Amino acid sequence: MFKCYLTDIKGNILNPFMQGSIKYTPLLFPSECNKNEDSKIYYVILDGYAAVSESNNNLSAPIPFSILKSFCMNIHTKAEINFHVTGFNMYCIPCNNTKYVNIFIEIETEAEASALKKGPEKYSCIEEKQYDKMSMSTKKAYDTTIFCAATEIQYSICYLRADSSQYNAIGISDKKIYTNADELTEYGNNGIPSPDTVSYCSLFINGSIQPQCNYIIREGCLELITSDTPINNQIVSIEFLTFKDKYGNKLNTSYNQCVFVSDGVKRRFTNADVVTLYSTIKIPDTNDISYWNLYINGVLQPQKNYCIKKGVLQLLTADVPLANQKIVLETVTITNNAGCLVKASVYTYNTVSDGSKVYTDKNEMRRYGCRGIISPDKCTCYDLFVNGLLQPKASYYIAEGYLMFTTEDAPDINNIITLRYIIIIQ
Repeated sequence: MFKCYLTDIKGNILNPFMQGSIKYTPLLFPSECNKNEDSKIYYVILDGYAAVSESNNNLSAPIPFSILKSFCMNIHTKAEINFHVTGFNMYCIPCNNTKYVNIFIEIETEAEASALKKGPEKYSCIEEKQYDKMSMSTKKAYDTTIFCAATEIQYSICYLRADSSQYNAIGISDKKIYTNADELTEYGNNGIPSPDTVSYCSLFINGSIQPQCNYIIREGCLELITSDTPINNQIVSIEFLTFKDKYGNKLNTSYNQCVFVSDGVKRRFTNADVVTLYSTIKIPDTNDISYWNLYINGVLQPQKNYCIKKGVLQLLTADVPLANQKIVLETVTITNNAGCLVKASVYTYNTVSDGSKVYTDKNEMRRYGCRGIISPDKCTCYDLFVNGLLQPKASYYIAEGYLMFTTEDAPDINNIITLRYIIIIQ
Protein backbone atom coordinates (compact mmCIF):
# COMPACT_ATOMS: atom_id res chain seq x y z
CA MET A 1 0.00 0.00 0.00
CA PHE A 2 1.36 3.41 -0.97
CA LYS A 3 1.36 6.44 1.30
CA CYS A 4 2.33 10.02 0.60
CA TYR A 5 3.90 12.78 2.66
CA LEU A 6 4.60 16.50 2.49
CA THR A 7 8.39 16.99 2.26
CA ASP A 8 11.00 19.63 1.60
CA ILE A 9 13.22 19.69 -1.48
CA LYS A 10 15.64 17.25 0.21
CA GLY A 11 12.91 14.71 0.98
CA ASN A 12 12.59 15.39 4.71
CA ILE A 13 9.02 14.84 5.97
CA LEU A 14 7.38 18.09 7.11
CA ASN A 15 4.54 19.06 9.41
CA PRO A 16 2.17 20.93 7.04
CA PHE A 17 1.02 23.22 9.87
CA MET A 18 4.54 24.50 10.55
CA GLN A 19 5.27 27.90 9.02
CA GLY A 20 7.22 27.55 5.78
CA SER A 21 6.26 23.94 5.03
CA ILE A 22 4.19 25.27 2.13
CA LYS A 23 5.43 28.35 0.27
CA TYR A 24 2.87 31.10 -0.47
CA THR A 25 3.59 33.67 -3.19
CA PRO A 26 0.87 36.36 -3.37
CA LEU A 27 0.11 37.94 -6.74
CA LEU A 28 -1.59 41.25 -5.98
CA PHE A 29 -3.43 42.23 -9.16
CA PRO A 30 -6.95 42.62 -7.77
CA SER A 31 -10.24 42.56 -9.65
CA GLU A 32 -13.77 43.24 -8.44
CA CYS A 33 -15.46 40.65 -6.26
CA ASN A 34 -19.20 40.30 -6.81
CA LYS A 35 -20.08 39.21 -3.30
CA ASN A 36 -18.83 42.40 -1.62
CA GLU A 37 -18.33 45.74 -3.30
CA ASP A 38 -15.45 46.56 -0.92
CA SER A 39 -13.71 43.23 -1.48
CA LYS A 40 -11.48 42.32 -4.36
CA ILE A 41 -10.17 39.07 -5.84
CA TYR A 42 -6.51 38.35 -5.25
CA TYR A 43 -4.31 35.43 -6.33
CA VAL A 44 -1.67 33.33 -4.58
CA ILE A 45 0.61 30.46 -5.64
CA LEU A 46 1.04 27.56 -3.20
CA ASP A 47 4.24 25.53 -3.73
CA GLY A 48 5.49 22.40 -1.99
CA TYR A 49 6.82 18.88 -2.41
CA ALA A 50 5.22 15.46 -2.01
CA ALA A 51 6.84 12.03 -1.73
CA VAL A 52 5.41 8.54 -2.19
CA SER A 53 6.32 5.63 0.06
CA GLU A 54 5.65 1.91 0.34
CA SER A 55 6.85 2.13 3.95
CA ASN A 56 7.97 4.88 6.32
CA ASN A 57 11.61 4.21 5.44
CA ASN A 58 11.18 4.26 1.69
CA LEU A 59 10.37 7.70 0.27
CA SER A 60 10.51 8.56 -3.40
CA ALA A 61 12.37 11.60 -4.61
CA PRO A 62 10.45 14.83 -3.84
CA ILE A 63 7.72 15.60 -6.38
CA PRO A 64 7.02 19.35 -6.76
CA PHE A 65 3.48 20.70 -6.86
CA SER A 66 2.13 24.20 -7.48
CA ILE A 67 -1.42 25.55 -7.12
CA LEU A 68 -2.70 28.91 -8.39
CA LYS A 69 -5.62 29.98 -6.17
CA SER A 70 -7.85 33.06 -6.05
CA PHE A 71 -9.41 34.41 -2.88
CA CYS A 72 -11.69 37.33 -2.06
CA MET A 73 -10.67 39.81 0.65
CA ASN A 74 -11.05 43.44 1.69
CA ILE A 75 -7.46 44.70 1.90
CA HIS A 76 -5.42 47.62 0.67
CA THR A 77 -3.09 46.80 -2.21
CA LYS A 78 -0.07 47.91 -0.12
CA ALA A 79 -0.94 45.72 2.84
CA GLU A 80 1.01 42.53 3.50
CA ILE A 81 -0.78 39.18 3.71
CA ASN A 82 0.20 36.37 6.05
CA PHE A 83 -0.90 32.83 5.22
CA HIS A 84 -1.46 30.01 7.72
CA VAL A 85 -2.41 26.39 7.01
CA THR A 86 -5.54 25.54 9.00
CA GLY A 87 -6.40 22.24 7.32
CA PHE A 88 -4.38 19.72 5.33
CA ASN A 89 -5.12 16.39 3.66
CA MET A 90 -2.90 14.32 1.36
CA TYR A 91 -3.62 10.82 0.09
CA CYS A 92 -2.79 8.64 -2.90
CA ILE A 93 -4.61 6.04 -4.96
CA PRO A 94 -2.80 3.59 -7.27
CA CYS A 95 -4.08 3.48 -10.85
CA ASN A 96 -5.47 0.25 -12.23
CA ASN A 97 -2.26 -0.69 -14.04
CA THR A 98 -0.26 -0.17 -10.78
CA LYS A 99 2.44 1.78 -12.67
CA TYR A 100 1.08 5.12 -11.53
CA VAL A 101 -0.15 6.66 -8.30
CA ASN A 102 -2.51 9.63 -8.17
CA ILE A 103 -1.64 12.01 -5.32
CA PHE A 104 -4.41 14.29 -4.03
CA ILE A 105 -3.50 17.39 -1.99
CA GLU A 106 -6.08 19.57 -0.19
CA ILE A 107 -5.01 22.68 1.72
CA GLU A 108 -7.18 25.01 3.79
CA THR A 109 -5.58 28.41 4.37
CA GLU A 110 -6.31 31.45 6.50
CA ALA A 111 -5.16 34.70 4.88
CA GLU A 112 -4.63 37.59 7.28
CA ALA A 113 -3.88 41.16 6.20
CA SER A 114 -1.36 43.15 8.20
CA ALA A 115 -2.46 46.76 8.93
CA LEU A 116 -0.35 49.68 7.74
CA LYS A 117 1.20 51.78 10.49
CA LYS A 118 -0.58 55.07 9.93
CA GLY A 119 -3.64 56.57 8.31
CA PRO A 120 -7.13 55.29 7.52
CA GLU A 121 -5.74 53.26 4.58
CA LYS A 122 -4.77 50.51 7.00
CA TYR A 123 -8.49 49.64 7.22
CA SER A 124 -8.87 49.36 3.47
CA CYS A 125 -12.00 51.03 2.14
CA ILE A 126 -13.48 52.11 5.47
CA GLU A 127 -12.68 55.03 7.73
CA GLU A 128 -10.65 54.55 10.91
CA LYS A 129 -13.57 55.71 13.12
CA GLN A 130 -15.92 53.23 11.48
CA TYR A 131 -13.42 50.43 12.07
CA ASP A 132 -13.06 51.33 15.76
CA LYS A 133 -16.83 51.00 16.28
CA MET A 134 -16.98 47.52 14.77
CA SER A 135 -17.28 44.39 16.88
CA MET A 136 -14.31 41.99 16.93
CA SER A 137 -16.13 39.49 14.70
CA THR A 138 -16.86 42.18 12.13
CA LYS A 139 -13.25 43.39 12.22
CA LYS A 140 -12.01 39.86 11.61
CA ALA A 141 -14.23 39.57 8.55
CA TYR A 142 -12.40 42.56 7.09
CA ASP A 143 -8.91 41.41 8.15
CA THR A 144 -9.00 37.70 7.31
CA THR A 145 -10.48 35.12 4.99
CA ILE A 146 -10.26 31.35 4.62
CA PHE A 147 -9.95 29.59 1.27
CA CYS A 148 -9.32 26.03 0.07
CA ALA A 149 -6.91 24.91 -2.65
CA ALA A 150 -6.51 21.45 -4.16
CA THR A 151 -4.50 19.68 -6.81
CA GLU A 152 -3.82 16.21 -8.19
CA ILE A 153 -0.44 14.81 -9.27
CA GLN A 154 0.12 11.61 -11.20
CA TYR A 155 3.37 9.95 -10.16
CA SER A 156 5.00 7.19 -12.20
CA ILE A 157 6.28 4.45 -9.87
CA CYS A 158 9.91 3.77 -10.69
CA TYR A 159 12.26 1.56 -8.71
CA LEU A 160 15.90 2.46 -8.55
CA ARG A 161 18.00 -0.45 -9.79
CA ALA A 162 21.19 -1.88 -8.35
CA ASP A 163 23.78 -4.03 -10.06
CA SER A 164 24.69 -7.04 -7.95
CA SER A 165 27.30 -9.74 -8.31
CA GLN A 166 28.72 -12.43 -6.10
CA TYR A 167 32.09 -14.11 -5.75
CA ASN A 168 32.13 -17.63 -4.30
CA ALA A 169 35.05 -19.84 -3.33
CA ILE A 170 35.75 -22.87 -1.16
CA GLY A 171 37.70 -22.14 2.00
CA ILE A 172 41.00 -23.93 2.51
CA SER A 173 42.68 -24.20 5.89
CA ASP A 174 45.66 -21.83 6.26
CA LYS A 175 44.76 -20.08 3.00
CA LYS A 176 44.40 -16.31 3.44
CA ILE A 177 44.45 -15.06 -0.15
CA TYR A 178 41.71 -15.84 -2.67
CA THR A 179 41.82 -14.67 -6.28
CA ASN A 180 39.72 -14.86 -9.43
CA ALA A 181 41.32 -18.24 -10.11
CA ASP A 182 39.65 -19.66 -6.97
CA GLU A 183 36.12 -18.67 -8.02
CA LEU A 184 33.44 -21.35 -8.32
CA THR A 185 32.52 -20.40 -11.87
CA GLU A 186 29.40 -22.59 -11.95
CA TYR A 187 27.82 -19.97 -9.65
CA GLY A 188 29.21 -16.90 -11.40
CA ASN A 189 32.24 -15.79 -13.32
CA ASN A 190 32.59 -12.10 -12.52
CA GLY A 191 35.73 -12.34 -10.42
CA ILE A 192 36.51 -9.80 -7.68
CA PRO A 193 35.94 -6.25 -8.96
CA SER A 194 37.75 -3.22 -7.57
CA PRO A 195 35.92 -1.75 -4.54
CA ASP A 196 36.16 1.63 -6.27
CA THR A 197 33.78 0.46 -9.00
CA VAL A 198 30.97 -0.69 -6.67
CA SER A 199 28.89 0.99 -3.97
CA TYR A 200 29.90 -1.50 -1.29
CA CYS A 201 30.79 -5.12 -0.67
CA SER A 202 30.36 -7.48 2.27
CA LEU A 203 32.15 -10.74 3.07
CA PHE A 204 30.50 -13.90 4.42
CA ILE A 205 32.44 -16.94 5.64
CA ASN A 206 30.34 -20.02 6.31
CA GLY A 207 27.29 -17.75 6.40
CA SER A 208 28.68 -15.27 8.97
CA ILE A 209 29.13 -11.67 7.89
CA GLN A 210 32.69 -10.55 8.62
CA PRO A 211 33.81 -7.30 10.27
CA GLN A 212 35.48 -4.98 7.76
CA CYS A 213 38.73 -4.99 9.71
CA ASN A 214 39.14 -8.74 9.01
CA TYR A 215 39.89 -8.45 5.30
CA ILE A 216 41.17 -6.36 2.42
CA ILE A 217 39.65 -6.46 -1.07
CA ARG A 218 41.51 -5.37 -4.17
CA GLU A 219 40.70 -5.98 -7.81
CA GLY A 220 41.00 -9.72 -8.34
CA CYS A 221 42.07 -10.44 -4.77
CA LEU A 222 40.60 -11.07 -1.29
CA GLU A 223 43.10 -11.09 1.59
CA LEU A 224 42.10 -12.23 5.08
CA ILE A 225 44.07 -10.44 7.80
CA THR A 226 42.87 -12.49 10.77
CA SER A 227 45.06 -14.91 12.72
CA ASP A 228 42.75 -17.84 11.88
CA THR A 229 41.47 -18.94 8.48
CA PRO A 230 38.32 -20.64 7.17
CA ILE A 231 38.02 -24.35 7.83
CA ASN A 232 38.30 -26.64 4.83
CA ASN A 233 35.19 -26.57 2.61
CA GLN A 234 33.61 -23.55 4.28
CA ILE A 235 32.00 -21.21 1.74
CA VAL A 236 33.68 -17.84 1.18
CA SER A 237 31.26 -15.36 -0.45
CA ILE A 238 31.57 -11.68 -1.32
CA GLU A 239 28.45 -9.74 -2.31
CA PHE A 240 28.94 -6.61 -4.43
CA LEU A 241 26.19 -3.99 -4.83
CA THR A 242 26.24 -0.88 -7.01
CA PHE A 243 23.44 1.68 -6.74
CA LYS A 244 22.82 3.91 -9.74
CA ASP A 245 20.44 6.75 -10.47
CA LYS A 246 18.05 6.70 -13.42
CA TYR A 247 20.80 8.17 -15.62
CA GLY A 248 23.20 5.33 -14.83
CA ASN A 249 25.45 7.37 -12.52
CA LYS A 250 26.82 5.57 -9.45
CA LEU A 251 25.34 6.99 -6.25
CA ASN A 252 27.49 7.96 -3.28
CA THR A 253 27.32 5.17 -0.72
CA SER A 254 28.76 4.73 2.75
CA TYR A 255 28.86 1.25 4.31
CA ASN A 256 29.46 0.73 8.04
CA GLN A 257 29.20 -1.93 10.72
CA CYS A 258 28.44 -1.76 14.42
CA VAL A 259 29.50 -4.97 16.22
CA PHE A 260 28.53 -6.35 19.63
CA VAL A 261 29.27 -9.58 21.49
CA SER A 262 26.37 -11.15 23.42
CA ASP A 263 26.77 -11.88 27.13
CA GLY A 264 23.87 -14.34 26.99
CA VAL A 265 21.67 -12.06 29.16
CA LYS A 266 21.00 -8.62 27.75
CA ARG A 267 18.59 -7.62 25.02
CA ARG A 268 19.43 -3.91 25.12
CA PHE A 269 22.73 -2.68 23.75
CA THR A 270 24.09 0.87 23.80
CA ASN A 271 27.15 2.63 22.40
CA ALA A 272 29.03 1.49 25.50
CA ASP A 273 28.63 -2.12 24.29
CA VAL A 274 30.06 -1.47 20.82
CA VAL A 275 33.25 -3.46 20.13
CA THR A 276 35.36 -0.66 18.70
CA LEU A 277 37.98 -3.03 17.28
CA TYR A 278 35.43 -4.43 14.82
CA SER A 279 33.13 -1.40 14.38
CA THR A 280 33.33 1.64 12.15
CA ILE A 281 30.46 3.62 13.76
CA LYS A 282 28.33 3.88 16.88
CA ILE A 283 24.59 3.07 16.80
CA PRO A 284 23.17 5.62 14.32
CA ASP A 285 19.91 7.55 14.11
CA THR A 286 17.83 5.75 11.46
CA ASN A 287 16.80 9.13 10.05
CA ASP A 288 20.40 9.64 8.94
CA ILE A 289 20.87 6.35 7.05
CA SER A 290 19.20 4.74 4.04
CA TYR A 291 18.70 1.22 5.40
CA TRP A 292 20.13 -1.32 7.83
CA ASN A 293 20.38 -5.07 8.51
CA LEU A 294 21.03 -7.03 11.69
CA TYR A 295 22.84 -10.38 11.86
CA ILE A 296 22.97 -12.56 14.99
CA ASN A 297 25.45 -15.41 14.81
CA GLY A 298 25.50 -14.86 11.04
CA VAL A 299 21.71 -15.12 10.60
CA LEU A 300 19.87 -12.16 9.05
CA GLN A 301 17.11 -11.00 11.41
CA PRO A 302 13.59 -9.89 10.42
CA GLN A 303 13.17 -6.22 11.35
CA LYS A 304 10.27 -7.17 13.64
CA ASN A 305 12.84 -8.85 15.89
CA TYR A 306 14.53 -5.60 16.91
CA CYS A 307 14.40 -1.82 16.87
CA ILE A 308 17.14 0.77 16.80
CA LYS A 309 17.33 4.44 17.65
CA LYS A 310 20.32 6.68 18.13
CA GLY A 311 22.61 5.01 20.63
CA VAL A 312 20.34 2.02 21.38
CA LEU A 313 19.75 -1.43 19.85
CA GLN A 314 16.81 -3.29 21.45
CA LEU A 315 16.13 -6.97 20.70
CA LEU A 316 12.41 -7.82 20.79
CA THR A 317 12.65 -11.61 20.76
CA ALA A 318 11.73 -13.83 23.72
CA ASP A 319 15.08 -15.61 23.62
CA VAL A 320 18.49 -14.00 23.99
CA PRO A 321 21.57 -14.61 21.80
CA LEU A 322 23.93 -17.13 23.35
CA ALA A 323 27.01 -15.86 25.11
CA ASN A 324 29.89 -14.85 22.80
CA GLN A 325 27.71 -14.80 19.69
CA LYS A 326 28.47 -11.84 17.43
CA ILE A 327 25.74 -9.29 16.70
CA VAL A 328 26.45 -7.18 13.61
CA LEU A 329 24.41 -4.10 12.69
CA GLU A 330 25.06 -3.24 9.05
CA THR A 331 24.18 0.30 7.90
CA VAL A 332 24.11 1.75 4.39
CA THR A 333 23.85 5.46 3.59
CA ILE A 334 23.12 6.47 0.00
CA THR A 335 23.11 10.07 -1.23
CA ASN A 336 22.37 11.44 -4.67
CA ASN A 337 24.56 13.87 -6.57
CA ALA A 338 22.83 16.79 -4.82
CA GLY A 339 23.87 15.38 -1.44
CA CYS A 340 20.32 14.40 -0.45
CA LEU A 341 19.76 11.19 1.51
CA VAL A 342 18.13 8.40 -0.50
CA LYS A 343 15.77 6.44 1.77
CA ALA A 344 15.21 2.73 1.29
CA SER A 345 13.26 -0.07 2.92
CA VAL A 346 14.19 -3.68 3.60
CA TYR A 347 11.64 -6.47 3.48
CA THR A 348 12.28 -10.16 4.16
CA TYR A 349 10.20 -13.14 3.12
CA ASN A 350 10.78 -15.90 5.67
CA THR A 351 9.84 -19.56 5.58
CA VAL A 352 11.03 -22.95 6.85
CA SER A 353 12.12 -25.63 4.42
CA ASP A 354 9.85 -28.64 4.13
CA GLY A 355 12.37 -30.42 1.92
CA SER A 356 10.84 -29.23 -1.36
CA LYS A 357 12.25 -26.92 -4.03
CA VAL A 358 9.22 -24.65 -4.54
CA TYR A 359 7.81 -22.06 -2.10
CA THR A 360 4.95 -19.59 -2.51
CA ASP A 361 3.23 -16.79 -0.59
CA LYS A 362 1.28 -19.43 1.35
CA ASN A 363 4.51 -20.70 2.95
CA GLU A 364 5.42 -17.31 4.45
CA MET A 365 5.90 -17.06 8.24
CA ARG A 366 3.29 -14.36 8.78
CA ARG A 367 4.61 -13.18 12.12
CA TYR A 368 7.58 -11.69 10.25
CA GLY A 369 5.76 -10.25 7.23
CA CYS A 370 2.82 -10.72 4.92
CA ARG A 371 3.85 -9.23 1.57
CA GLY A 372 4.76 -12.56 0.05
CA ILE A 373 7.39 -13.06 -2.63
CA ILE A 374 7.81 -9.77 -4.49
CA SER A 375 8.48 -9.63 -8.22
CA PRO A 376 12.08 -8.64 -9.09
CA ASP A 377 10.56 -5.79 -11.12
CA LYS A 378 9.19 -4.21 -7.93
CA CYS A 379 12.41 -3.93 -5.98
CA THR A 380 15.90 -2.49 -6.29
CA CYS A 381 17.74 -5.76 -5.60
CA TYR A 382 17.31 -9.02 -3.72
CA ASP A 383 19.32 -11.91 -2.26
CA LEU A 384 18.58 -15.28 -0.68
CA PHE A 385 19.89 -16.89 2.51
CA VAL A 386 19.43 -20.55 3.49
CA ASN A 387 20.33 -21.21 7.12
CA GLY A 388 22.35 -18.00 7.03
CA LEU A 389 24.32 -18.93 3.88
CA LEU A 390 24.12 -16.41 1.03
CA GLN A 391 22.97 -18.27 -2.09
CA PRO A 392 24.32 -17.69 -5.61
CA LYS A 393 21.62 -16.32 -7.91
CA ALA A 394 22.28 -19.20 -10.29
CA SER A 395 20.88 -21.58 -7.66
CA TYR A 396 17.33 -20.20 -7.56
CA TYR A 397 14.63 -18.39 -9.52
CA ILE A 398 11.96 -15.98 -8.26
CA ALA A 399 8.81 -14.46 -9.74
CA GLU A 400 5.91 -12.75 -8.04
CA GLY A 401 4.57 -15.17 -5.43
CA TYR A 402 7.01 -17.91 -6.41
CA LEU A 403 10.50 -19.13 -5.33
CA MET A 404 12.11 -22.19 -6.93
CA PHE A 405 15.51 -23.72 -6.21
CA THR A 406 17.26 -24.78 -9.43
CA THR A 407 19.93 -26.89 -7.72
CA GLU A 408 19.91 -30.66 -7.76
CA ASP A 409 19.32 -30.79 -4.00
CA ALA A 410 16.56 -29.00 -2.07
CA PRO A 411 17.26 -27.22 1.25
CA ASP A 412 17.31 -29.59 4.21
CA ILE A 413 14.10 -29.86 6.23
CA ASN A 414 13.74 -27.12 8.88
CA ASN A 415 16.36 -24.90 7.26
CA ILE A 416 15.44 -21.21 7.51
CA ILE A 417 14.90 -19.61 4.09
CA THR A 418 15.11 -15.80 3.95
CA LEU A 419 14.57 -13.80 0.78
CA ARG A 420 15.66 -10.19 1.35
CA TYR A 421 14.53 -7.24 -0.74
CA ILE A 422 15.99 -3.72 -0.81
CA ILE A 423 13.43 -1.29 -2.19
CA ILE A 424 14.19 2.27 -3.30
CA ILE A 425 11.59 4.36 -5.12
CA GLN A 426 13.04 7.12 -7.27
